[in-house]
Amino acid sequence: MYYMRKGISEIYHAPVFAKILAIVFACATILCSLGTGSMAQSNSMTQVFHTSYNLPEVVTFLGLTFSSKYITGTIITGLVLMVIVGGIRRIADVTSKLVPIMAIFYFVSAIVVIIIMYKAIPDAFTLIIKSAFTGTAATGGFVGSTFMLTLLWGVRRGLFSNEAGQGWWHHLNH
Repeated sequence: MYYMRKGISEIYHAPVFAKILAIVFACATILCSLGTGSMAQSNSMTQVFHTSYNLPEVVTFLGLTFSSKYITGTIITGLVLMVIVGGIRRIADVTSKLVPIMAIFYFVSAIVVIIIMYKAIPDAFTLIIKSAFTGTAATGGFVGSTFMLTLLWGVRRGLFSNEAGQGWWHHLNH
């Protein structure tokens, strides 16, 4: 908004138009952030959470009935808000603490699965060695790599890959 208001008014000598354009841009940014990226991601998180933990669809509290997905979405929104409102420093602080915990949790979970399924390890290696050099494996590799490249290029060009054109990232620093 600052760039629009100052740049357009100085270059084109139209301060009123520049201010109106800046306000329209701010409103469009808010609407865009509600409908893309964050909303799709929080919806996916909510669905995975409810599916994984088999949570009920509705929750009754003090005689009021609520959709449990709305409650989960509200909690996610509150947590994200607490991080983002703090600016880039808060985001860096949270991720510097959260990412190592996630990595440790992932590693420990993998070790636990291997320990629980230790009897299947020899059969898994036998299946890998037997199946690695067949026509089915070659066809699967070709189809898989074709799909992967198609998906990769589609995401690179898509809105969710880098949010190009939304123009909201620099607002986090203010």
